[in-house]
Amino acid sequence: MSYEAVTVQEFLDRVHEAYVTWLRILEDLEPSQFEQSILAGKRNVKDIIAHITWHEAQMVKVMEARALVGSDWWELPTDERNANIHEE
Repeated sequence: MSYEAVTVQEFLDRVHEAYVTWLRILEDLEPSQFEQSILAGKRNVKDIIAHITWHEAQMVKVMEARALVGSDWWELPTDERNANIHEE
């Protein structure tokens, strides 16, 4: 897989664009939809939002530190890490 080099501004523009898209998606949801089960009934929309939010917060820590740092949960198997995120 090859990656295209981007400037800091291009990176920030892409992040902002993705964030705006994310907000539009959330705004289109009815309040009742946040509780609807998805992913074979294991998680609801609200759980998925929490999952994404946890990962986003981890990426902020990485960018701030300019190093691969973060939660000890990264050392856990994926299912166990996801269960912790869901419980939190």
